Amino acid sequence: MHIVEKSRKFDIDLQGIDRLLYHLSRLLDISIDIKSPEGDTMMCGHDNSHGMSCRMMEAIPGKCGAEILNLFQRLKTSGNMMVQANCDDIEIIGFPLQCNKELVGILCACSPAHEGSMLNRAGAFLGEVANRISYEIQAQFETEYLANELSNRYEEINLLYEVGKNLGKIDTNEHSIKFIIEHLQNAIEPDVVLVSLPGKDIFEIVCSSPSSVPFDIHDNSLIAIIDEIIIKRVSSSDIHPAHIFLDAACDDSFPAELHNVSLDILAAPIKLKNSLDGILCIINYETKNAFETGDMSLLTSLAEQISLVLTNAELYENLKDFLLNVIKTLVYSIEAKDAYTRGHSERVSTIVMMIADAMDLSSGEKEALNWAAMLHDIGKIGVPGKILNKEGKLTQEEFCYIKEHPEKGYTILKPIGQLNESLNAIRYHHERYDGTGYPSGLKGKEIPLYSRVIAIADTYDAMTSERSYRAHISHEDAIAEIARVKGKQLDPELVDIFFKLVESTSSF
Repeated sequence: MHIVEKSRKFDIDLQGIDRLLYHLSRLLDISIDIKSPEGDTMMCGHDNSHGMSCRMMEAIPGKCGAEILNLFQRLKTSGNMMVQANCDDIEIIGFPLQCNKELVGILCACSPAHEGSMLNRAGAFLGEVANRISYEIQAQFETEYLANELSNRYEEINLLYEVGKNLGKIDTNEHSIKFIIEHLQNAIEPDVVLVSLPGKDIFEIVCSSPSSVPFDIHDNSLIAIIDEIIIKRVSSSDIHPAHIFLDAACDDSFPAELHNVSLDILAAPIKLKNSLDGILCIINYETKNAFETGDMSLLTSLAEQISLVLTNAELYENLKDFLLNVIKTLVYSIEAKDAYTRGHSERVSTIVMMIADAMDLSSGEKEALNWAAMLHDIGKIGVPGKILNKEGKLTQEEFCYIKEHPEKGYTILKPIGQLNESLNAIRYHHERYDGTGYPSGLKGKEIPLYSRVIAIADTYDAMTSERSYRAHISHEDAIAEIARVKGKQLDPELVDIFFKLVESTSSF
């Protein structure tokens, strides 16, 4: 039993850093480069007044070239924050550029030794510059990772949502289960999808191309043997999902018809009242189509949905709740950076959907607005935790980091085409009705409707929640403040709808 991990390449974007290196080289009159851990130049700063550049030193033969290679090796193995070397009256210092505590680059500076110790003149400053560049690289990594993770998770969530949305229209359990496995087949495209619930007398099998499968899917006795072997393996794993490889060499009970075939199987238990009642599995008969790590998660989720089909008459509402919980899990991973805003996105979403109901928006509009509300602060993944959790007033520079989070959220989610209707709501939720907001200074109805709705809920929850830099205020004071900024910060018409909700419900 094993899961095959797929490696993920990370490319560093050094745009913007080139200007920094250029100006630092001129200011300090030293040559500064960024090199890969292998010693290759990734970015070159301005040559110093002596015409020297770190890149030129790569071509210096003998001792100097060896010294540079030694410099890189010491950075990779020592874990030090700085290393220094001297070669033919040339002083060289290097600082590691790290991401997730791994060396991803080197900030390399060189200067003639007769100019005085570069380490004394600029060592501490260059160390801070290296830390700042490492910070930017880490932010890039987290942003890219989250974008990829969200993209992968969105496909899973969207499939689950589509299945859940349509199951309520299907009249029988058998048809519901067949509907699920057909969608699973389309999503993952395994050779075979099989669901078996012996106690319920339910058995369904779907395959991509029956003629290419090396066994007869209509041979009930053969399929029953395979089914029994899989269920036994899942049971022996204490009723947990299992990744199973089956062939005649590893199992005496393997059918003679399949002695020349190996099966790669992902199996998820279908549990009713915490006991094994059946299995949902996907099968490939050749390892050339290896399963991905997310396939097991999707398979497990759909097995749980089948359990709900069999036990819950109100399946649609329960599946919708399940999907929202998946989104909450993603949001919690983001809000974990800021202990004071945990639960904020969920609370904002609740208020936003109340306003959406009062506005009589369509189901499609509500769905897009709900995604935007849940994910409106996702850009904070790129803001350092020490800024998010800082007690007291932020500096101007720190506030600039905070102001970037709507644009970063837009950038993170932009690759996910299915969220197109929600993107601008996330990008502009900090715009003000009077045009003094950010990032674009939009005014009045120029601000997208969804952004104006989120702004009200976001403002209310921010004021009534405890923050690192101030205590929360009462509901009454928050309502008074919203009334004060009505027409300035917030859309006056939407504020009126919000106030009617406040008056008519005890939810606040």
